[in-house]
Amino acid sequence: MRLKNLMKVALAVAVVIAGISTAEAKKKTRASGRATTGITVTQSADKTYSGVVFRTFATKKKNAKMDIAFPVSGPDAVVTAMRKWILGDDYSASVASPEAMMKQRMATVGPNRDVKDMQDSISVMYANDKVITLENFDYEYYGGAHGMYGITQATFLISDGTKLTADMLPSIEVLRPYIIKAMMHDLELTRDGLRDMCFGSLELPMGIPSVTSKGLQIQYGTYEIAPFSAGAPSCVIPLSEIKSLLSPQALRFF
Repeated sequence: MRLKNLMKVALAVAVVIAGISTAEAKKKTRASGRATTGITVTQSADKTYSGVVFRTFATKKKNAKMDIAFPVSGPDAVVTAMRKWILGDDYSASVASPEAMMKQRMATVGPNRDVKDMQDSISVMYANDKVITLENFDYEYYGGAHGMYGITQATFLISDGTKLTADMLPSIEVLRPYIIKAMMHDLELTRDGLRDMCFGSLELPMGIPSVTSKGLQIQYGTYEIAPFSAGAPSCVIPLSEIKSLLSPQALRFF
């Protein structure tokens, strides 16, 4: 009998908790809906790069801004790969625009929220008959002395959507001398000047690789190899300097 009574009590508590959980979930859903109400996303005229059509979606909330060049049509493999990169966890095959994701993210910004300010931009940085390179600039301010920002790129093969990754390239031990040379050239620094900028060491790690009109770009994040005052350093290694080092897999991108 006691066991049956305990089971009845436990069942009653479970029902109450379930009711509270359901109510809280509904409350959060309603709050989320209200937060995105009034956030308008505009669309610009389409632009075509190497057979892939992009449409720029943009929204603004006080000083916070987002604009995303989004592939709306073109070869399925590369369009899908780029959409996955742009949308991240919000990707699904049925999502044909970034509008919902943009509204949800913009709803998290405000003076009484964790994110005080935000700038997010995705654009087509480079395109030719083989590849398309996208660039993402992302800035968020949570309070304090300054916000944090990052710059990332991704290069995709138009033929099958493959994304260029660091493991397709020679090891960092092989590429490091070329990166140092390119950094010195692009930043107009001596070797000692570059070492001073890079926390006193030239044991540079591999950055994010992408393809530009000038060759192989290597992008680093803020604080990754240098202080915040140095920004997000990058350099471009001319293809002529490293072409003989590249594998057939990597050469598909050039």
